[in-house]
Amino acid sequence: MRLVIDTNIFFSGLNPKSYYYSILKGIYLGKYKLLVSTSILLEYEEILQEIFPKQLLDQFWLFILTSENVIFVNPTFNFQLPFTDEDDQKFVDCAICGNADYLITNDKHYNILKDIKFPKVEVIKAETFMEKFII
Repeated sequence: MRLVIDTNIFFSGLNPKSYYYSILKGIYLGKYKLLVSTSILLEYEEILQEIFPKQLLDQFWLFILTSENVIFVNPTFNFQLPFTDEDDQKFVDCAICGNADYLITNDKHYNILKDIKFPKVEVIKAETFMEKFII
């Protein structure tokens, strides 16, 4: 299963005590593939630098750069969907161009995608993903 994970869920899932930890553990174990683009990785890095020590940041990059479970997507098109938060666009572009099964987020900005028929992006709340595929 190919996943794009919004930043808020991704960082919650880094904590082994987090409810969402199983999502990232599934990526690590090869159950899921994580789709990322350069702009997504830059956002992840920006937040990681604020929260985690350099040693953890280095481990993150080692995993991202060497894991068979991480797929780099180079979005060839910007779909320019009507988001109130422009930062959300990079996740949608990655999901579309990477043929993601799901974009996992709890961000309400993505609700507009339910009314857009093309390009179709399957947005799923993290809790729903957990209930449907993990628990």
